[in-house]
Amino acid sequence: MIQINVTLFIQMLNFIIAWKMLDTFFLRDCVKEVQDEREVVMLLEQCVQSEKDALKKTKDEQISALEGIRKDFIAALPPVAEDLSPKNISIDTFSFSRECDVASRNQITEQSVNFLVKRITNV
Repeated sequence: MIQINVTLFIQMLNFIIAWKMLDTFFLRDCVKEVQDEREVVMLLEQCVQSEKDALKKTKDEQISALEGIRKDFIAALPPVAEDLSPKNISIDTFSFSRECDVASRNQITEQSVNFLVKRITNV
């Protein structure tokens, strides 16, 4: 069993004095520094979040502007002609019937070659 004597009271007094000194000179300052640091971290997190929001807003604006430009570009394109065949170009064409015999094919081929040679030499 613990015997209560004067040294026990002196130790309690020393502990209370030491606690008050530590609290006054060390603990309050440390707690204040920790609280200040937490506030700084919280402000930085808010700043980062606001920058992210601003960046997202800017990106969304760029995307919508790009979509608007694409729509304007598509609207400005001239209409595509349905018939893409040339209209004012005259070309002499040769048509071969499928039911042609060999002699007539040879004759048509010879006429085609003569015609093309004349056109090429006259160029």
